Amino acid sequence: MLAIAEPILATAKEAASKISPKQVVDIKALNNPPEVVKMICTCIYLLYQRIEEKEGGKLFNEGKVNIKDTEWGTVKATALGDMKLLYRMMNYRIEFLKKDNVNAVQKIFDALEKLRKSGPDPPDMSAFVKSKSEAALGMYNWAFNTAKVYEIWRDVEPKQIRAA
Repeated sequence: MLAIAEPILATAKEAASKISPKQVVDIKALNNPPEVVKMICTCIYLLYQRIEEKEGGKLFNEGKVNIKDTEWGTVKATALGDMKLLYRMMNYRIEFLKKDNVNAVQKIFDALEKLRKSGPDPPDMSAFVKSKSEAALGMYNWAFNTAKVYEIWRDVEPKQIRAA
């Protein structure tokens, strides 16, 4: 990974490490969670990967998601329903991420920011999310930093290939 992205990647992994399996189960059990929690879990869904090794050691993303289907039931069944979700977040492979997914996540981040600012005394984003769910805060921090790492990787990776 690129040196400039290493601290951001470390922050993302740290955020994922603070999410307990019980917190994921608790969120998944909600039939109608707060809108902020739904939005953040949708980000997790949009970034979701299930990387598997196939014949010859080649890696494939078996967890491709449909960015047009972000209904709560789909989010719960696909990403939150994966018993290895936290492991997959900790071992995320940025090179399998698609720009369309990051763009969709960024739109959610923009909507979250608008929602945060709509209150009479808007707290910072961390306090805002934490007031809705501790687990959602860890998920938000992971998704936010993963999207940042992707933007760095997308900018620098082609330059490294050309230089090689």
